Amino acid sequence: MKPGPGREVAYRMVGSIGYAYRQVEAPTGEKKERLLDAGENPPSGVVVHYWLKEAPTGDLTLSFLDADGREIRSFASRSAEGPPATKDGGDEEPRPTKRAGANRFVWNLRRPDATKLPDNKGRVGTIDALTGPRVPPGRYQIRLTVGGRTLTQPFILVKDPRALATDEDLGEQHAWATRAHDLLTRVHDAVLALRDVRAQADAWAGRVDTPAIKDAAQALARTLGAIEGELIQVRSEDPRMFPAKLNSRVATLVGLIEYSDAAPTQALRDLYENVALAAEMELAKLDRCLAEDVSSFNALCRDAGVAAIVPKPRRTPIAKPR
Repeated sequence: MKPGPGREVAYRMVGSIGYAYRQVEAPTGEKKERLLDAGENPPSGVVVHYWLKEAPTGDLTLSFLDADGREIRSFASRSAEGPPATKDGGDEEPRPTKRAGANRFVWNLRRPDATKLPDNKGRVGTIDALTGPRVPPGRYQIRLTVGGRTLTQPFILVKDPRALATDEDLGEQHAWATRAHDLLTRVHDAVLALRDVRAQADAWAGRVDTPAIKDAAQALARTLGAIEGELIQVRSEDPRMFPAKLNSRVATLVGLIEYSDAAPTQALRDLYENVALAAEMELAKLDRCLAEDVSSFNALCRDAGVAAIVPKPRRTPIAKPR
């Protein structure tokens, strides 16, 4: 007899210990695991409870702000126009519910994820490597926006009393982890930008018979390819096959900085500075290429009567730590 929906038993290993569970669907449509032979830990993060007199017709937004009102991260309810956003592997991004009555949302205390590359080339391992750093202890605010109204509630995040680190240590840890995480996003944004420029150049080179444009497109592709090859590992989808490139090294630094409840060691800071310097040099090469080589290529395109390359805008460069 074939089991019905939600009756299939699956198994998962945690270290050397295994447990059984069934995947069930909550009333909100969210997929959850119901543990069969193991206890379930309480939610990890800030638990937000809110009550709605009736279900709103529009979206509901929960935003988490610092003490000065600067937004750290924002979450919106499911949109009726399409499916909820998903992370790598198909897991749904957390979405606040908007049911009439009591609702609950858990924020994992992390900043937004770094930019994800759309294919496996240049990946940094699991999706966890893109996860944003945890915020440190301190004063924060929650902002609920629904039905044309906005409500704000302050809260205080305190450190684990078992941790020997001070709040200042954890704040310093967060600052360095954020710098490394922001650099990872800049590297991935740069890869997406150079891929777009290279695709445009290749497209025009394939549509025209002008030798000058074909030669310039090939030269531009070589320059962009060399930069991409330093920023990410493009030779294999398996990071164990070839040496790690800059994005993997930066992503690893984020994990190392957050590995323990302590301020980063001087060795970690020096390592970050070295990796960041190498990344900044490649990003500067890309900026020069977009400013000079692409401009020269566009001049050839205009002379041939074809459209010029239009690079996608990138995020404002993030300052290096002092």
